[in-house]
Amino acid sequence: MNGQSKFSRIRRRHKLLGLFRMLRIPNLLMIATGQILCGFYLLQNPWWNNQTEIWHFFLLVAASMAAAAGGYVINDYYDVKIDVLNKPKRVVIGKLISRRKAMFTHLAFVAISLFCSYFLGRKIFFVVAFCCLWLWVYSNALKRLPFIGNFSVSVLTSVSIFLPSLAFGPAKQELYLFCLFAFWISLIREIVKDMEDIRGDARHGCQTIPIIWGIRKTKSLIYGVAILFFITYCFASLYMPNLWIFSSLILAVPIFYLFAELKKADTTKAFFKVSKICKWTMIAGMSTILLV
Repeated sequence: MNGQSKFSRIRRRHKLLGLFRMLRIPNLLMIATGQILCGFYLLQNPWWNNQTEIWHFFLLVAASMAAAAGGYVINDYYDVKIDVLNKPKRVVIGKLISRRKAMFTHLAFVAISLFCSYFLGRKIFFVVAFCCLWLWVYSNALKRLPFIGNFSVSVLTSVSIFLPSLAFGPAKQELYLFCLFAFWISLIREIVKDMEDIRGDARHGCQTIPIIWGIRKTKSLIYGVAILFFITYCFASLYMPNLWIFSSLILAVPIFYLFAELKKADTTKAFFKVSKICKWTMIAGMSTILLV
Protein backbone atom coordinates (compact mmCIF):
# COMPACT_ATOMS: atom_id res chain seq x y z
CA MET A 1 0.00 0.00 0.00
CA ASN A 2 2.79 2.40 0.87
CA GLY A 3 4.45 1.75 -2.47
CA GLN A 4 1.19 2.38 -4.35
CA SER A 5 0.54 5.54 -2.32
CA LYS A 6 4.03 6.84 -3.06
CA PHE A 7 3.58 6.06 -6.76
CA SER A 8 0.24 7.91 -6.78
CA ARG A 9 1.81 10.99 -5.16
CA ILE A 10 4.64 10.98 -7.70
CA ARG A 11 2.11 10.61 -10.53
CA ARG A 12 0.03 13.52 -9.22
CA ARG A 13 3.16 15.62 -8.86
CA HIS A 14 4.18 14.88 -12.44
CA LYS A 15 0.70 15.79 -13.68
CA LEU A 16 0.81 19.06 -11.76
CA LEU A 17 4.23 19.90 -13.18
CA GLY A 18 2.95 18.96 -16.63
CA LEU A 19 -0.02 21.31 -16.19
CA PHE A 20 2.31 24.15 -15.16
CA ARG A 21 4.47 23.45 -18.21
CA MET A 22 1.44 23.42 -20.50
CA LEU A 23 0.17 26.73 -19.09
CA ARG A 24 3.60 28.41 -19.50
CA ILE A 25 3.43 29.92 -16.00
CA PRO A 26 6.51 32.19 -16.55
CA ASN A 27 4.85 33.63 -19.68
CA LEU A 28 1.61 34.26 -17.78
CA LEU A 29 3.56 36.07 -15.07
CA MET A 30 5.23 38.18 -17.77
CA ILE A 31 1.81 39.19 -19.11
CA ALA A 32 0.62 40.13 -15.64
CA THR A 33 3.81 42.03 -14.84
CA GLY A 34 3.69 43.92 -18.15
CA GLN A 35 0.07 44.98 -17.60
CA ILE A 36 0.72 46.02 -14.00
CA LEU A 37 3.75 48.11 -15.00
CA CYS A 38 1.78 49.71 -17.83
CA GLY A 39 -1.12 50.35 -15.48
CA PHE A 40 1.03 52.15 -12.92
CA TYR A 41 3.50 53.98 -15.15
CA LEU A 42 1.92 54.49 -18.58
CA LEU A 43 -1.63 55.61 -17.76
CA GLN A 44 -2.62 59.16 -16.90
CA ASN A 45 -5.62 58.00 -14.89
CA PRO A 46 -4.69 57.31 -11.20
CA TRP A 47 -6.98 54.28 -11.04
CA TRP A 48 -5.22 52.94 -7.92
CA ASN A 49 -6.94 55.65 -5.85
CA ASN A 50 -10.35 54.14 -6.57
CA GLN A 51 -11.21 50.86 -4.84
CA THR A 52 -13.64 49.82 -7.58
CA GLU A 53 -11.07 50.43 -10.33
CA ILE A 54 -8.45 48.46 -8.39
CA TRP A 55 -10.84 45.50 -8.43
CA HIS A 56 -11.51 46.04 -12.14
CA PHE A 57 -7.79 46.13 -12.87
CA PHE A 58 -7.36 42.81 -11.07
CA LEU A 59 -10.15 41.37 -13.25
CA LEU A 60 -8.43 42.71 -16.38
CA VAL A 61 -5.15 41.00 -15.49
CA ALA A 62 -6.99 37.78 -14.60
CA ALA A 63 -8.91 37.85 -17.89
CA SER A 64 -5.69 38.38 -19.87
CA MET A 65 -3.85 35.57 -18.08
CA ALA A 66 -6.79 33.19 -18.46
CA ALA A 67 -7.12 33.97 -22.19
CA ALA A 68 -3.40 33.36 -22.69
CA ALA A 69 -3.51 30.14 -20.64
CA GLY A 70 -6.40 28.87 -22.75
CA GLY A 71 -4.43 29.75 -25.86
CA TYR A 72 -1.39 27.80 -24.69
CA VAL A 73 -3.50 24.72 -23.93
CA ILE A 74 -5.32 24.68 -27.28
CA ASN A 75 -2.01 25.28 -29.05
CA ASP A 76 -0.52 22.17 -27.42
CA TYR A 77 -3.74 20.26 -28.10
CA TYR A 78 -3.42 20.73 -31.86
CA ASP A 79 0.37 20.36 -31.88
CA VAL A 80 0.75 17.00 -30.12
CA LYS A 81 2.03 15.12 -33.18
CA ILE A 82 4.41 17.94 -34.14
CA ASP A 83 5.72 18.33 -30.58
CA VAL A 84 6.45 14.60 -30.36
CA LEU A 85 9.09 15.21 -33.04
CA ASN A 86 10.24 18.69 -32.05
CA LYS A 87 10.35 18.38 -28.25
CA PRO A 88 9.32 14.88 -27.11
CA LYS A 89 10.46 15.40 -23.50
CA ARG A 90 8.16 18.41 -23.10
CA VAL A 91 4.96 16.81 -24.44
CA VAL A 92 2.21 16.84 -21.80
CA ILE A 93 -1.06 16.13 -23.62
CA GLY A 94 -1.48 12.42 -24.24
CA LYS A 95 1.20 11.53 -21.69
CA LEU A 96 0.38 13.24 -18.40
CA ILE A 97 -2.95 14.84 -19.32
CA SER A 98 -5.55 13.30 -21.63
CA ARG A 99 -6.74 15.17 -24.72
CA ARG A 100 -10.25 15.32 -23.26
CA LYS A 101 -9.02 16.94 -20.04
CA ALA A 102 -6.84 19.33 -22.04
CA MET A 103 -9.85 20.51 -24.06
CA PHE A 104 -11.87 20.93 -20.87
CA THR A 105 -9.00 22.97 -19.37
CA HIS A 106 -8.94 25.18 -22.46
CA LEU A 107 -12.70 25.80 -22.30
CA ALA A 108 -12.50 26.48 -18.56
CA PHE A 109 -9.85 29.15 -18.98
CA VAL A 110 -11.76 30.77 -21.86
CA ALA A 111 -14.88 30.84 -19.65
CA ILE A 112 -12.89 32.42 -16.80
CA SER A 113 -11.48 35.02 -19.18
CA LEU A 114 -14.91 35.95 -20.55
CA PHE A 115 -16.44 35.99 -17.07
CA CYS A 116 -13.79 38.39 -15.73
CA SER A 117 -13.98 40.67 -18.78
CA TYR A 118 -17.79 40.83 -18.59
CA PHE A 119 -17.53 43.19 -15.59
CA LEU A 120 -15.19 45.57 -17.46
CA GLY A 121 -17.65 46.81 -20.06
CA ARG A 122 -18.75 45.80 -23.53
CA LYS A 123 -15.58 47.06 -25.26
CA ILE A 124 -13.17 45.03 -23.13
CA PHE A 125 -15.43 41.97 -23.27
CA PHE A 126 -15.47 41.94 -27.07
CA VAL A 127 -11.71 42.53 -27.30
CA VAL A 128 -10.99 39.63 -24.93
CA ALA A 129 -13.55 37.40 -26.70
CA PHE A 130 -11.95 38.20 -30.06
CA CYS A 131 -8.48 37.40 -28.68
CA CYS A 132 -9.71 34.03 -27.34
CA LEU A 133 -11.28 33.22 -30.71
CA TRP A 134 -8.18 34.32 -32.60
CA LEU A 135 -5.93 32.17 -30.41
CA TRP A 136 -8.06 29.16 -31.34
CA VAL A 137 -7.94 30.04 -35.05
CA TYR A 138 -4.18 30.52 -34.78
CA SER A 139 -3.64 27.15 -33.08
CA ASN A 140 -5.96 25.32 -35.45
CA ALA A 141 -4.77 26.79 -38.76
CA LEU A 142 -2.86 30.06 -38.90
CA LYS A 143 0.37 28.88 -37.25
CA ARG A 144 0.88 26.43 -40.10
CA LEU A 145 0.84 29.23 -42.66
CA PRO A 146 3.76 31.52 -43.59
CA PHE A 147 4.05 34.77 -41.63
CA ILE A 148 0.36 35.29 -40.76
CA GLY A 149 0.70 33.08 -37.69
CA ASN A 150 3.83 34.93 -36.54
CA PHE A 151 2.10 38.25 -37.19
CA SER A 152 -1.00 37.18 -35.22
CA VAL A 153 0.95 36.32 -32.07
CA SER A 154 2.89 39.60 -32.29
CA VAL A 155 -0.31 41.64 -32.58
CA LEU A 156 -1.90 39.79 -29.66
CA THR A 157 1.22 40.45 -27.56
CA SER A 158 0.88 44.18 -28.27
CA VAL A 159 -2.84 44.06 -27.49
CA SER A 160 -2.12 42.57 -24.06
CA ILE A 161 0.09 45.58 -23.27
CA PHE A 162 -2.38 48.10 -24.71
CA LEU A 163 -5.42 46.58 -22.98
CA PRO A 164 -5.09 48.53 -19.68
CA SER A 165 -5.36 51.81 -21.61
CA LEU A 166 -8.66 50.68 -23.17
CA ALA A 167 -10.10 50.07 -19.73
CA PHE A 168 -8.40 52.81 -17.67
CA GLY A 169 -7.09 55.33 -20.24
CA PRO A 170 -6.01 57.82 -21.35
CA ALA A 171 -2.48 56.52 -21.88
CA LYS A 172 0.84 58.30 -21.99
CA GLN A 173 2.51 58.41 -25.39
CA GLU A 174 5.28 56.11 -24.15
CA LEU A 175 2.77 53.24 -24.14
CA TYR A 176 2.79 53.17 -27.95
CA LEU A 177 6.57 52.77 -27.95
CA PHE A 178 6.33 49.73 -25.70
CA CYS A 179 3.57 48.25 -27.87
CA LEU A 180 5.85 48.63 -30.90
CA PHE A 181 8.74 47.05 -29.03
CA ALA A 182 6.58 44.11 -27.92
CA PHE A 183 5.32 43.62 -31.48
CA TRP A 184 8.77 43.56 -33.12
CA ILE A 185 10.59 41.44 -30.55
CA SER A 186 7.66 38.99 -30.43
CA LEU A 187 7.68 38.74 -34.23
CA ILE A 188 11.39 37.96 -34.21
CA ARG A 189 10.91 35.31 -31.52
CA GLU A 190 8.03 33.64 -33.36
CA ILE A 191 10.08 33.33 -36.55
CA VAL A 192 13.02 31.95 -34.56
CA LYS A 193 10.70 29.37 -32.96
CA ASP A 194 9.62 28.28 -36.44
CA MET A 195 13.28 27.65 -37.27
CA GLU A 196 13.61 25.68 -34.05
CA ASP A 197 10.56 23.53 -34.92
CA ILE A 198 11.26 23.10 -38.63
CA ARG A 199 11.74 19.31 -38.46
CA GLY A 200 8.33 18.46 -36.99
CA ASP A 201 6.53 21.23 -38.90
CA ALA A 202 7.86 19.99 -42.23
CA ARG A 203 6.88 16.39 -41.43
CA HIS A 204 3.26 17.41 -40.82
CA GLY A 205 2.75 19.68 -43.81
CA CYS A 206 3.17 23.11 -42.21
CA GLN A 207 4.13 25.97 -44.51
CA THR A 208 6.10 28.21 -42.17
CA ILE A 209 8.67 30.69 -43.46
CA PRO A 210 11.76 28.52 -42.70
CA ILE A 211 10.19 25.59 -44.57
CA ILE A 212 9.40 27.71 -47.65
CA TRP A 213 12.50 29.91 -47.70
CA GLY A 214 15.08 27.88 -45.82
CA ILE A 215 17.10 28.86 -42.77
CA ARG A 216 19.47 31.27 -44.52
CA LYS A 217 16.75 33.42 -46.12
CA THR A 218 14.71 33.32 -42.92
CA LYS A 219 17.66 34.76 -41.02
CA SER A 220 17.83 37.56 -43.61
CA LEU A 221 14.14 38.22 -42.99
CA ILE A 222 14.80 38.52 -39.26
CA TYR A 223 17.57 41.03 -39.93
CA GLY A 224 15.11 42.97 -42.09
CA VAL A 225 12.54 42.91 -39.27
CA ALA A 226 15.27 44.17 -36.92
CA ILE A 227 15.96 47.10 -39.27
CA LEU A 228 12.24 47.99 -39.29
CA PHE A 229 12.24 47.72 -35.51
CA PHE A 230 15.21 50.11 -35.32
CA ILE A 231 13.59 52.61 -37.73
CA THR A 232 10.31 52.73 -35.79
CA TYR A 233 12.20 53.02 -32.51
CA CYS A 234 14.24 55.93 -33.89
CA PHE A 235 11.07 57.61 -35.12
CA ALA A 236 9.53 57.27 -31.66
CA SER A 237 12.65 58.85 -30.17
CA LEU A 238 11.67 62.15 -31.78
CA TYR A 239 8.77 62.31 -29.34
CA MET A 240 10.38 60.60 -26.34
CA PRO A 241 14.09 61.50 -26.39
CA ASN A 242 14.82 60.82 -22.71
CA LEU A 243 13.20 57.37 -22.71
CA TRP A 244 14.97 56.54 -25.98
CA ILE A 245 18.40 57.19 -24.47
CA PHE A 246 17.88 55.05 -21.36
CA SER A 247 16.03 52.21 -23.09
CA SER A 248 18.67 52.03 -25.83
CA LEU A 249 21.40 51.62 -23.24
CA ILE A 250 19.48 48.87 -21.45
CA LEU A 251 18.50 46.98 -24.60
CA ALA A 252 21.77 47.31 -26.52
CA VAL A 253 23.49 44.35 -24.85
CA PRO A 254 20.70 41.72 -25.12
CA ILE A 255 19.84 42.73 -28.70
CA PHE A 256 23.47 42.60 -29.79
CA TYR A 257 23.84 39.20 -28.09
CA LEU A 258 20.63 37.98 -29.72
CA PHE A 259 21.83 38.68 -33.26
CA ALA A 260 25.34 37.42 -32.56
CA GLU A 261 23.83 34.07 -31.51
CA LEU A 262 21.35 34.06 -34.39
CA LYS A 263 24.12 34.51 -36.94
CA LYS A 264 25.89 31.31 -35.89
CA ALA A 265 22.78 29.28 -34.98
CA ASP A 266 22.23 26.19 -37.15
CA THR A 267 20.79 23.56 -34.77
CA THR A 268 17.55 23.13 -32.85
CA LYS A 269 19.39 23.69 -29.57
CA ALA A 270 20.98 26.90 -30.89
CA PHE A 271 17.63 28.29 -32.10
CA PHE A 272 16.09 27.42 -28.73
CA LYS A 273 18.82 29.51 -27.10
CA VAL A 274 18.07 32.44 -29.44
CA SER A 275 14.37 32.14 -28.56
CA LYS A 276 15.25 32.36 -24.86
CA ILE A 277 17.38 35.44 -25.51
CA CYS A 278 14.37 37.05 -27.22
CA LYS A 279 12.34 36.44 -24.07
CA TRP A 280 15.03 38.00 -21.87
CA THR A 281 15.21 40.95 -24.28
CA MET A 282 11.48 41.43 -23.81
CA ILE A 283 11.94 41.38 -20.02
CA ALA A 284 14.71 43.97 -20.36
CA GLY A 285 12.36 46.09 -22.47
CA MET A 286 9.62 45.85 -19.83
CA SER A 287 12.06 47.01 -17.17
CA THR A 288 12.53 50.30 -19.02
CA ILE A 289 8.90 51.15 -18.17
CA LEU A 290 10.24 52.02 -14.71
CA LEU A 291 12.16 54.90 -16.33
CA VAL A 292 9.01 56.65 -17.59
